[in-house]
Amino acid sequence: MSSGWQWKFTGWPWWAVLLLALAGAWALLRLHRQELAALNPKIRRTLLWLRGAALVLLVLFLMEPSLTRTTTERVLPLVAVVVDQSGSMAVKDESLFSRYERAVRLAQQTVVPALQKNARVKTFVMDTSLAPLDLSHPAKVLPNRATDFEASLAALARNWSQEYVGGVVLLTDGRQTSGTDPTPVIRGLRARGALLSGIMIGNPGEPPDAVVAEVSGSSEVF
Repeated sequence: MSSGWQWKFTGWPWWAVLLLALAGAWALLRLHRQELAALNPKIRRTLLWLRGAALVLLVLFLMEPSLTRTTTERVLPLVAVVVDQSGSMAVKDESLFSRYERAVRLAQQTVVPALQKNARVKTFVMDTSLAPLDLSHPAKVLPNRATDFEASLAALARNWSQEYVGGVVLLTDGRQTSGTDPTPVIRGLRARGALLSGIMIGNPGEPPDAVVAEVSGSSEVF
């Protein structure tokens, strides 16, 4: 955090006020000589000081001085690390660990430590809704729910509506199985400066070859 003071004049231009001040000083001295010559010197000096003070106040009134204090505070953006916990994330593929377990380990060991240097990181799990995630105590048994990116990202956008959001990192096997198109929500987050990045968690092996076993349909195509 840093702060500083700034003094500035917001009223008339300084050159216009200077001309008026010179004219006022000339008139003040002329009036002093003509009207106050017969008075006691002490009274003349007192009146001269009072009229001079009135002239200074008039100059300040026209120039409208202001003293402003500016404070700058650096706020780190919020970044959400969201781990998919839908039913498909329980699949173990060719690994000893399920997709969910691999996603949690990746978040613990790589993603969160890398982001914590430049952001305030919050972790969540998602399926058809969004919930906080404690990386030190992840779930052992996953609820067999569908994947709804739109509902989860919309909940995040609502909960962080007043926050400075830097981005969302989504660890998932990448398939939405329920809900509506999440594109409008993603665009809304992007408009606030939040980027969505996906890290795919799936089968690390080579995909098997696919063959067409049978085709059912009309023998003629028009």
